[in-house]
Amino acid sequence: MRKIGQIVAVAMALVAVGAVLIGWLQEPDPITADEAVEVATDALRSADVDGRVAADASSGTYEPTSGDPVEVWKTVATLDGGGTISLWLAQDDGEPVFLDDRSPSGATQLLSEAQFDALADHEPDVGGERLLRNIVLTVAAGFIAVLAALLASIQIGLTKEQA
Repeated sequence: MRKIGQIVAVAMALVAVGAVLIGWLQEPDPITADEAVEVATDALRSADVDGRVAADASSGTYEPTSGDPVEVWKTVATLDGGGTISLWLAQDDGEPVFLDDRSPSGATQLLSEAQFDALADHEPDVGGERLLRNIVLTVAAGFIAVLAALLASIQIGLTKEQA
């Protein structure tokens, strides 16, 4: 009977560790169109750009001059001072991959250099829910592993008392 308790405890600990590994090593889901709008809105706010991002993002492909094409969400923001800018975000992680802030004539830029750089370098926080899930999963797995160790030690103690 002692062996069965130890085997169950070890199996519980292994399942807990396996679940944690799967959670942390899993690739995140691509961002949705709605999340792209949220990321673009946050990027504008972070760059101190006064404007409003359109409620819908369209799917597309960005073809860089070198490297592989990138699936993107194309967002458009109307600036309070007039004009529109386009901010394309990678679908896999929400990173900006293209920013067009040219005036309709193409002669001037609508953003200051600092604003342009802040938008282009924006680091989205799209993995917050996943991180929270993984932390909860890790704590739960730790609890299960401790519980398994306790069960195994109780089983061993009971076996020694019976002997």
